[in-house]
Amino acid sequence: MTYYRDIKPILDAYCLDCHAEGAVGPFRLDSYEATASLASLLPESVESRQMPPFLAAPAVRPLLYDKSLSDEHVARIAEWVELGAPMGDPADEGTPLDVVERRLDRVDRLLEMPEPYAPTKAPDEYRCFVVDWQENAPRYITGVEFRPGNPAIDHHAVVYLVDEEHAPIVDAAEGADGKPGYSCFGGASPDNVEAFPTKLVAGWGPGVGATLYPEGSGALVKPGARVVLQMHYSILDAGSQEDLSAAAIRLEDSVASTAGYLPWLDIVWTSTPESMLIPAGAPEVTHEYFAEPTQSPLLGGFAPGVNPTQGLVIHSILPHMHKLGKSMYVELERESGERVPLVNIDQWDFDWQEEYVFAEPVTVLPGDRIRLSCTWDNSAENQPVIQGERREPQDVTWGEGTYDEMCASSMFVTGVATDDPSCIDVGSVPATSGRFIATFDAPTDVRESASLDGELVGPVFVRVFRADDVGLTGPKNGAEPVASIDLAEVDLRDGPSDAHLLDVELPAGDYQFLGFMDIDGNADPDGPSPDTNDPVIIPGQVRKLACQQQPAQVNFPLLLP
Repeated sequence: MTYYRDIKPILDAYCLDCHAEGAVGPFRLDSYEATASLASLLPESVESRQMPPFLAAPAVRPLLYDKSLSDEHVARIAEWVELGAPMGDPADEGTPLDVVERRLDRVDRLLEMPEPYAPTKAPDEYRCFVVDWQENAPRYITGVEFRPGNPAIDHHAVVYLVDEEHAPIVDAAEGADGKPGYSCFGGASPDNVEAFPTKLVAGWGPGVGATLYPEGSGALVKPGARVVLQMHYSILDAGSQEDLSAAAIRLEDSVASTAGYLPWLDIVWTSTPESMLIPAGAPEVTHEYFAEPTQSPLLGGFAPGVNPTQGLVIHSILPHMHKLGKSMYVELERESGERVPLVNIDQWDFDWQEEYVFAEPVTVLPGDRIRLSCTWDNSAENQPVIQGERREPQDVTWGEGTYDEMCASSMFVTGVATDDPSCIDVGSVPATSGRFIATFDAPTDVRESASLDGELVGPVFVRVFRADDVGLTGPKNGAEPVASIDLAEVDLRDGPSDAHLLDVELPAGDYQFLGFMDIDGNADPDGPSPDTNDPVIIPGQVRKLACQQQPAQVNFPLLLP
């Protein structure tokens, strides 16, 4: 057992992205001398699976690009150290390991930071940069490959998409403090403003490689959107080194299947942070979210064009918590009761998040549900160190801040159904204008919610908007509805409602329904608005009108917090 024949091939394949000269790792493993000097530390780090970092190891289902060492590799390293770390003959170097690397086959655009930036906060700084997009027509991103400008300080990076309605916020933040970019954490929202939804496009960390979307799929980017590059810098001396990173992008004008990252989280946590309370001093606190992804209200906003009516296909999952995170798992529960594990992380580490790509995509059918479970440690021993002192435990809730917490998993999804409806299938004919036939329903988690104030029956007040007039947070300024649906009573107690034909003919196109069910009967008909625990329709569910009569299944996906 020697370094050159048995150990060097393992280190070359799994360790040198971080532990080589000029890389982000704090020490080198790129020579015999360097490795032998640290040999006594290696067995514990690899046996504990702390290194190389792959939080989902051992995986509960086959994953592509698995960076974890095999049991054989771990045993080989331990035996080599026990033998005294023999060097062996440099001419007798072992065969390189066959590790699949993710690379773009072509680059259509290179998105660079606007100018070099020297991080000013040690040891960690999160900085966002609005990069130049300049596309005048809708395009589809099908792959992203990060190009680190300074591997010694580039810990990880994320590419986000900010919709046109929130573009002025990031434009105003860019350079506002006299330095390139702006301070951010968690997402692309500036630290000093109320957080707004941002779409994940791709993530990177040392050794991760390119993000390659499934064949024939892509994420839609509309003109007017902003592409934001978030950098996490790991530095010892503030201002001592500069970075000028970029992201290489592969683009298509059209794709066979629209795709996107669907955030999987409880929306109530975002609007009512105290509902995800992690009490001060508690060593183990768990919160869960369990719902039907095919009825997620976030699909239209974060994965526009994905048709969930016949089911979704999950290609990968990117779990996310903050620094108090302890463990997390995601599992699918079929309507039949069968439980299918997706991702399990026993020892969460905020610094080593990544996307886990399934070797075989998982199909989720209507009626299937996904459980997301997160556990945190808010004990005194697990508090962050701030300016050299360990913080006293305090109540923590959902939030974008460094010392807030989150529980979410972004799932890269495509639809089982085609994007365009067939008019023949719905007993109609293609037309340049038509009418919606609306049927109302509510998902299982709403029906079973302990917060449901009464039964699912009552008046319904709905407004129909052109899809482009609605953003992720509601109708855009000045937007007016093109139709209304006001019904004296809709009964969802035993299933979907009867069908209701819209009495207004609309031009063919994309629309959104917004509104609520007044289950407590106290809404003012002259200016109706929901109150706490009323079922509501929120932005994101786009309805395509392409037939003379177009059925539309409209869901009330959550109760108003």
